[in-house]
Amino acid sequence: MSTYWERFHAERPGAVGEFLTRLEAGHLSPHTWLARSVTPYTGGRHAIVLDVACGDGRMTEALDDADCTVVGLDRSQAQLDRARERTADLRGDHVWLRADATNLPFASHSVDALTCAWGLAAFDDPATAAGEFGRVVRPGGLVAVIAPAMLPLAPGDLRVRTTLNRMLGRPSFPLQRGGVKQLLTVAGLQVVENNHDRYHFTVKDRADAEVLLSGMYLPKASDRRVGRALNWLERRAEEARASGLPGVRVPVPLRRVVALA
Repeated sequence: MSTYWERFHAERPGAVGEFLTRLEAGHLSPHTWLARSVTPYTGGRHAIVLDVACGDGRMTEALDDADCTVVGLDRSQAQLDRARERTADLRGDHVWLRADATNLPFASHSVDALTCAWGLAAFDDPATAAGEFGRVVRPGGLVAVIAPAMLPLAPGDLRVRTTLNRMLGRPSFPLQRGGVKQLLTVAGLQVVENNHDRYHFTVKDRADAEVLLSGMYLPKASDRRVGRALNWLERRAEEARASGLPGVRVPVPLRRVVALA
C-alpha cells in the first residue's frame, strides 16, 4: 500500500466500516448484502470464509449466524485490534490474521468463500490481489466483492454529488470503478453477478458529516477543502431538517460482484 493508504488506516481504524454500516438501501447494509451472496455456500458444511481487508470486523458480524469460520485478514494492525474489540461477544467462530492481500498465507483451493468489502478498489496492486483470490478459493467456491460504483443515481442526487466533487475532488481509488469484473475474470473466476444498488448516507448534523468524510478515500483533498465540505453538509442538513426531512442524503452507489471458482 502507498503511504496515503497506510496512514489512512493507521489513523482511522474502523472509519470505513462505520461509513459503510451507515449506508442505507432498503433494509440491507452493504455487509448484509454481501453476506447474502455467501450464505448459500456455508450450508451443510462448516465452511471457511476468508474476509480480505476485514477492517474492524463488520463482515464477521454479518456472518455470525452462518455455519462457518470467518478468517478476518487485514494488513493494518490497528484495524485488527479494533476488530478484536468489536467482535469479542460474537457467537460464531472467527480468527484474525495480519497479512497482505497480494500474498495470502493460504494453500491453493483451501477456502470455501472469500469476501472483500471495499478493499479491492483501494489496493495498490488489485490485479495481484484478485489473482490471489482466485488461487485460494476451492473449485466451486465463491468470491464476492463490494466496490464503489458510478450508478445508479436519482435526479435529486446530482446536486449533492456535483457539489461535493467540486469541493473535494472525486474519491480516488487505484482500481478504476469498472474494473472489478475484468480483474476477477482475468484471475480465472467466472463472474455470475454484477449488480448495482443506490445506497445513500443521511447527514443529520456535523457529526454525521464527519463520519461520512472520514470513511472516504480523498488523497487529493486538503484539510481546508474537507472543512468547507463539512460546513456545507452541516448547512444542508439544517435546511433539510427545517423542511421536515431527516437530513441531506448523500448518494453512494455500490456494486456487488460475485464470481465462482
